[in-house]
Amino acid sequence: MTKAAKTKTKGKNFTKNEITRMLDVVEAIIPFGAEQWQNAASQFNTNIPAGWTERDGDSLK
Repeated sequence: MTKAAKTKTKGKNFTKNEITRMLDVVEAIIPFGAEQWQNAASQFNTNIPAGWTERDGDSLK
């Protein structure tokens, strides 16, 4: 039996508004390195609207 190919899901579960917010945060911080991506995630997650998924640094990359 052959293994099924892994499908990439990175970035596919963002709404247009989440993408806009993520880009605004990334543009303001210009993160590099894991710690700065975690800071970007913290800023992204601050006061997010109901129904939005809380993100971590890896999901914003």
